[in-house]
Amino acid sequence: MNDFQSRAVAAFNALADPTRYKIVCLLMEKGELGCSDFNNQFALSKSALSHHYRILENAGLILMRKEGSHIYTRLNHSVLDELIPGFAGTHLNADSLAVE
Repeated sequence: MNDFQSRAVAAFNALADPTRYKIVCLLMEKGELGCSDFNNQFALSKSALSHHYRILENAGLILMRKEGSHIYTRLNHSVLDELIPGFAGTHLNADSLAVE
């Protein structure tokens, strides 16, 4: 398996989880979000959300930055567009963002 294929498999595996899929959709809609924004959107513990962030970050789909004691997350559009062209246009709609 070449590098592109390995990265694509990691991205698809990351997006196969409903929570991670919703995180990516929220970031497409909102741009950059802080961890507290996600805490308000998901009924998950901080450690569970951290686990999801780590998987998305390892797949190259999100970028995280720290500003003081706050951590902000944004979508890595270049990787998403390279691995899954048209993802944003196909998957970004209000219905896909409903958190269960």
